[in-house]
Amino acid sequence: MSDFKIRFRDQQTGRNVEVDAKQVEGSWRKDTAEANFDDSKVDGTVDVMVSEERYYWKYHRHMGVDTSDLSSQDAQALKRALEDPRSANLSVFNALSGRELSNLEVLKTDAAGELQAVSPNLDPTGSRRPVQLTPNGNIATPEGRDPQTPKEMGDGLFRAASLIDDVKGNMFDDIQAPASLKEKMLDNVISTLDSVAPGQTNPEGLDDTQTLQMRSSSATVLLELMTSKNQVSNDFKTKAFEAYTKAAQEETNPLLKDSMLFNLDRLAGNLPSALRDKADALVEANAPTKPPYEKWFSDGDNTVKVDFSNGMGEGFVEDNIKFFEGRGFEKVGGTDKMPVLRKTYMENGVETNIELHFRHNRTDMFNKVDEEDFDMAIYSGHSSWGRNVRKSLERISQGDGDGKVIMTNLCVGKGELQQMKDKFPNAQMITTFNSEYFRQGGTAESHFVMDEFFQGIAERRGYEDIAENAREANPWSYEHRREEGIDNNFIFPSDVKTRRQVLDADHDGQADVFDRMVNFNSFDVQTDTAREFEAIPPGRDADMLVGTKIHFAAQSTNRVSVYNEFLNHRNGDAEVTPGGYHEPVEGESGLFRFEREGDIVNMSMNANYAHMSEESLRMASAFEYSQFKSTESNWPLHNKTDNILHSLVLASQSLNTDAGYRDRAVWSEFLKAYNLPEIPLSTVGGVREADHHHYSGSRLSVTQLKQKLSPEVLAALESPEAGILQ
Repeated sequence: MSDFKIRFRDQQTGRNVEVDAKQVEGSWRKDTAEANFDDSKVDGTVDVMVSEERYYWKYHRHMGVDTSDLSSQDAQALKRALEDPRSANLSVFNALSGRELSNLEVLKTDAAGELQAVSPNLDPTGSRRPVQLTPNGNIATPEGRDPQTPKEMGDGLFRAASLIDDVKGNMFDDIQAPASLKEKMLDNVISTLDSVAPGQTNPEGLDDTQTLQMRSSSATVLLELMTSKNQVSNDFKTKAFEAYTKAAQEETNPLLKDSMLFNLDRLAGNLPSALRDKADALVEANAPTKPPYEKWFSDGDNTVKVDFSNGMGEGFVEDNIKFFEGRGFEKVGGTDKMPVLRKTYMENGVETNIELHFRHNRTDMFNKVDEEDFDMAIYSGHSSWGRNVRKSLERISQGDGDGKVIMTNLCVGKGELQQMKDKFPNAQMITTFNSEYFRQGGTAESHFVMDEFFQGIAERRGYEDIAENAREANPWSYEHRREEGIDNNFIFPSDVKTRRQVLDADHDGQADVFDRMVNFNSFDVQTDTAREFEAIPPGRDADMLVGTKIHFAAQSTNRVSVYNEFLNHRNGDAEVTPGGYHEPVEGESGLFRFEREGDIVNMSMNANYAHMSEESLRMASAFEYSQFKSTESNWPLHNKTDNILHSLVLASQSLNTDAGYRDRAVWSEFLKAYNLPEIPLSTVGGVREADHHHYSGSRLSVTQLKQKLSPEVLAALESPEAGILQ
């Protein structure tokens, strides 16, 4: 029972209200009474300094009201009463003496901060959609109230998870959130996760993707609560941990499940030791530490069948056949040109057959991944800047890959690893980090890697052992270490950190190693597309950001240049080279820096746009590269309008050839960001192939586009700020 009662009349409702209070300090000296009074943070207690007249002297009391004991209605009534104590007829009753404090005066209070209806925006930059907490432990709607519908709840959690994803540190620790608020939020998040658990009917108003996004956002917020440090007990962490691990174990989406486990492992250091041990065990149990032996060798089966597709020409298939015949494989079927080769291994008393079914790749290297007759799919051949993999993937509506291994032996296979994971989310994948060395008519890196892999299968080894043996057997390992600084050019499923540096499972433009939320679907596509063109500090140094997207953008720009009348002979040798991220100098707002270094153009990216998606980034790089080229002395277009129109045509081709689905939204926000007038994407796309020899832009396409635009639009293109990122 509390020793004091604060009583008042709520003028808004006419109710008489009484709330419990305790004395923190009492003294005849004011400075003594207020020594522990701190109104600089929200701590879950309303602090009130009052004085009463006793024996012609003033006695001072520092009192506290626990906000967790207040209903939201009483909390707001107390806030109003403390703002105007006289009108509210506010009094304080001393239960010990049985009397009211005489000649009461309220000296100061922190009620305005403790009892505000919603918190201030938690985003210190103000550049994202607002994230505000309500007293009931929810993310406030844009109107500043508790969410009322599943869609409002989902949108709030998405905004909070996006902020957590972008900002360094712990969101709840940064605002010194009180334990009472965290407990309410924890209960709300757990309840939300239960309502959208796999197998449940979707909440009213949400489609399948939004329901999945709500699980993803909830998991991110739950992990942030679990790993916060301020005012959190071990019981709180245990409750959050049990809810999180339950959700991770029940999760049926492989991308989300993998992300939840990875982030749990990454932040496990913030947990009590007992929970860290449980987290380690859970992550280990779900990691692909070895090939899917149980599924391959069930029911007495001892043969691993491999669909082995090969690049056309340059002796790929002939060299592969020659190598494996030299390793003891024998022809057991097929034709002389496309044989089936088999080798029987006997290791540790166990017989294993490896059977290679050779064929040419005709943009169908993945067609047999999910066929029951095959356990592995291997491709050996050229990458063609990723086109060979991407074209083959386009022929697959959606695969699974459960119990299968996919291996692509080509140059820079990491660039397409994400697209492969999208189509075959449950497959185990092996590919290259950088270019693969090979000698036509001789051997290739992949020969030695495959040989060690097959030997490892026969010995039932795990991926770590197989990868180490492959590294030692690869005769080009020294060149990779010397020239590129990489220890193993082949990425195995056990290489978790490397894979997460090159994967972006949710296509939000952020490498998975830094990604704390899987972004399946925004609840506000238009607003969150606009965010891509806003400068947002990434919360980490530029040299800590993985440049995979910059690589994609540079190669995409080189690729579209080949089919452009003005660029095909000015960039035929793929001069654009990705230069990583740079820290912007004060006042710098541009997205890229292009710097000529002899025969190459170094393209580095402003780190404040590291959150930008690949489709937006590729389009913007094409536009800005074209603008950069227009400053060089041999450029054929000589006025600003023509150069901007040409750059727009090139950018539209980049957008046309990516794998995104937001073309119109991205285009619209791009025009706004670059201070360009509204020019429909369809209008620009309609003139792209005006000259059929050049389908990413030509002099004729610029002429025709200019003819389609109004004088007002053309005049706007001449303005000083046109074509410059805000």
